[in-house]
Amino acid sequence: MSYKKIGLAVFIIILAALIVALTWQNSTDKAPAGEIFGKTITAKQFRDNYDYTRTLAIFRFGELFPKFKMFLDLKSQTWDQILILEEAKRRKITATKKDLIEYLAKNKAFYSGEKFNLELYKRLIRQALKTDIATFEKSVLASLTVEKVFKDATSGVGITDEELLEEYRAENDKIKLSYALIPLDKSIKEASASDSEISDYYQKNKSDFIVNNAVNFEYVELLYPPDAGVQKKVETKYKGKAILDDFKKSKDLKKSAEKYKFQAKETGFISLQDPGNNIDWPYEQLIGFFEMPEGEIKEPVETEKGYLIVLSKKKLSEYTPSLDEVKSKIREKIIARKALDSAFKTAQEYIEKIKTSFNGDKASFDSGLTALSLKVEESEPLSKKLAASMLGILPDAEKQLFVLNNENRLSPPLKAVNGVIIAFLNEFTPFDPKKFSEEKQAFKEEFLAGKKEIAFKEFLDNLKKQAKMKTYTFGWFKEEE
Repeated sequence: MSYKKIGLAVFIIILAALIVALTWQNSTDKAPAGEIFGKTITAKQFRDNYDYTRTLAIFRFGELFPKFKMFLDLKSQTWDQILILEEAKRRKITATKKDLIEYLAKNKAFYSGEKFNLELYKRLIRQALKTDIATFEKSVLASLTVEKVFKDATSGVGITDEELLEEYRAENDKIKLSYALIPLDKSIKEASASDSEISDYYQKNKSDFIVNNAVNFEYVELLYPPDAGVQKKVETKYKGKAILDDFKKSKDLKKSAEKYKFQAKETGFISLQDPGNNIDWPYEQLIGFFEMPEGEIKEPVETEKGYLIVLSKKKLSEYTPSLDEVKSKIREKIIARKALDSAFKTAQEYIEKIKTSFNGDKASFDSGLTALSLKVEESEPLSKKLAASMLGILPDAEKQLFVLNNENRLSPPLKAVNGVIIAFLNEFTPFDPKKFSEEKQAFKEEFLAGKKEIAFKEFLDNLKKQAKMKTYTFGWFKEEE
């Protein structure tokens, strides 16, 4: 065969390979990554938006990005951005080239002295962000569009003078309390939950149990023997490696573990936010496990107790557990609610008894509690908000604490995390009106910003429901380092 014929054959093979690669890439790009408002979001659309989200995160955090990345949940942020950008189209909202120029002009990182330096701008994008100008500018435009939707969606959120004063008082009035806790222990022992109550609760609140980005892990724990020295620890590690090697042949972790007299267990579908009470793996390792593609198993990981082999058995974007799976959790909720109601009723009865000998002072309040065999506690002078947080008072009961003053010192029963609190106001120091006048504008802006964040979160949650948002990226998309 001549060299010309060989060259032609090689060319044809290379061309065929390129066509196959391009066809595969094209089909991959068009693969569905999710669905919003009945519209398919392709893998390419998701990857592009992920690049935009990641690029801006690197820009904002700089050298600290690798340390903060694990806390950012860029995939969820990407889906939020895709949804908000889709909503922007529906609202006819867009960021313009002028918006981009104004944004860049405000950023002093791109300046040399007092002038915007185009070469510095290009160099920072390429070297520091490791991306191209087009990707960076698309990232900024996407972010600016999200900001515009935020402003539009929260434009109706405001603060009245009364709300502002109430919030300032909660953060700046100082109170010192005498109090007693009526714990839930006794009430919990007496409370119960029937199967019909549990089933009814599940049917009414099924959506509360949905687990997003759920994974079912199969795992083997190889615990160190008691008082294990270096040799025993090394032996434990090599037992783990033996199980892993056997699994690579058998593809059955349960059988491979039993072969070496260990047991494989399953976590059931759990999320990173709620791994359940039975999983005590270090958080950094847990993050790594959740990032594993479905079907992946890693080398044995060392923990304080020994070694851990973890297989990512199944990944789902969304999982609704059955009644049997959450039955014990629901029973705990119902019993806790009944116990709190029972403790609240007891607290009401105690307050009526205290009032029979109450003279409006600390001494008679304390003696009334002592007569009821309740332990009297005393707080430091704290702001009303800080006092409520320290005592674990539930949000619905906070206002009943906040209204206490020199004319109204005895609280009603206050529902808290661990029971019900009866409190007496020992000292009350109102806020300084002069200081309020000086801080009013800054405080108002901060308070309003917080209200808008809460309102936008509610808006986004409702938008997800309206869009009937579905995501398929959890099982296959692997984030960049």
